[in-house]
Amino acid sequence: MAQNPLLGSRISLISKKNIRYEGLLYSINEADATVALENVRSYGTEGREKLDPSGHVAFVPPQEGVHAYLLFRGCDIKDLHVHESA
Repeated sequence: MAQNPLLGSRISLISKKNIRYEGLLYSINEADATVALENVRSYGTEGREKLDPSGHVAFVPPQEGVHAYLLFRGCDIKDLHVHESA
């Protein structure tokens, strides 16, 4: 199987919970329908609405740290953007 040319690209991903993550594309697993990012920052909801379990609008703040790796299931991804290389 050929290596995906997008590996290592900077990715912005918005989860179904409206939280934006940004990191480098580490892997895509078509069989499991997952996307893995490395060196990932979480920017929170950035003003996008997120309903909490009681139905109230909640906002998730950005996180300070960087996650080494995060794995996302395809069904949990609302939007994905590949940034062009500089």
